[in-house]
Amino acid sequence: MQIGAEPQADCGTRGQAQCGQCFCCAMVSVFREVHRVLRDDGTLWLNLGDTFADGGQGMVPELVALALREDGWLLRQDIIWYAPNKIPEPVTDRCVKSHEHIFLLAKSKDYYYDHVGVQEPNADDKLVNKRDVWVVPTSARYPGSHSATFSQRLIEPCILAGTSEHGCCAECGRPYERLVVRIGGVTTDKQVDTNRDRSFDWSRNGKAGTRSTLDGTIAVKETVGWQRTCGCKTDEVTPAVVLDPFVGSGTTVVTALELGRIGVGIDLSESYLRDIAMPRIGATRVGDTSKTRAVPGAAPLPVGVVD
Repeated sequence: MQIGAEPQADCGTRGQAQCGQCFCCAMVSVFREVHRVLRDDGTLWLNLGDTFADGGQGMVPELVALALREDGWLLRQDIIWYAPNKIPEPVTDRCVKSHEHIFLLAKSKDYYYDHVGVQEPNADDKLVNKRDVWVVPTSARYPGSHSATFSQRLIEPCILAGTSEHGCCAECGRPYERLVVRIGGVTTDKQVDTNRDRSFDWSRNGKAGTRSTLDGTIAVKETVGWQRTCGCKTDEVTPAVVLDPFVGSGTTVVTALELGRIGVGIDLSESYLRDIAMPRIGATRVGDTSKTRAVPGAAPLPVGVVD
């Protein structure tokens, strides 16, 4: 049976019975395999829209998220994707939906999240931590497109937050973390001390952002380098890997490649893979991986983004 064409959304067991007849059980089954291959510090970003077809009562995204939590995933956040140009529904007995859910799930509490890598400007044009409502228009369709194509702008923050821009240790796969210096409001004219220099923020994040200091001034955070998070002796790194088990038209893999990551896609539809995803991925310009070296057979799976 094709996932998404099940006769019912939930059999009442929140995916735990594996009845083989409902959407929740099907999704739990798929993501058990994703959980198996995902690194312990990896994350899963799951985009799900709702359905009211055939008299359905809705709440399908929430049902799936709760089913995954009961199956062992850590449900960290429910992000709202607001699409201002979403095609209106022809309904008169409820409000027209203009949003979908993006659930952030993790395999363990110690997961990788680069919060400064996805900072966004506020009303004063200062960079702040990304908020949980994302305003992203839907993607323009192209000939032969998958029916559920979404914008690359929706995928980018998932990849930027869930994977290391610098890459991962080529030996063990652990992601590199940012070395961040704060400029303004603090003294920075001293040698970097990765253990004790309080002018640095060693929280694992930091590109260019702002932070209020105790005296009210603004400190700009800037990445000055990257550090390994493991005890391996090698300095070789490999690009982070992005896995999409429902690759469809290939948007996630294309975005991963453009951001300098490795993209891996799976789909049950041979026609989507052959006619849409593979040609599109093959024509993608790969991002800068000059500082990384892929190690055959040793690539980690740090993040999953699901269409």
